Amino acid sequence: MRNNLPVKGNRRSGPEWLGEDGAPAAAIEAKPIRRRRLLTALAEAECCLLTLICAPAGAGKTTLALEWMEQLRASGNVVSRVTLSADDNEPVRFVTRLTRALQTAVPETAPALIAIT
Repeated sequence: MRNNLPVKGNRRSGPEWLGEDGAPAAAIEAKPIRRRRLLTALAEAECCLLTLICAPAGAGKTTLALEWMEQLRASGNVVSRVTLSADDNEPVRFVTRLTRALQTAVPETAPALIAIT
């Protein structure tokens, strides 16, 4: 069985708290594995409006995304995260989750986002 980085809660006990997008919010461990090559690649994608991180379960996607988000915020960028599952294949559910994430990151967009949903 593969050991993952500790998170606040786990599949057996359930999450202790949820992120603003409704997904379990993971905590960055005190000594996560530094993925300098991947962070460099993500830094090169900073000009993109959307970045998708896709890898097998347990590969460290959440840890990488949280570390990158910290770097972006430290640089003054507005950042939001949407965690997707198979249930999000339904367009209304997907747009609702995406809208919630955008409203959290940029609250002044709420009226415009509500109007298009």
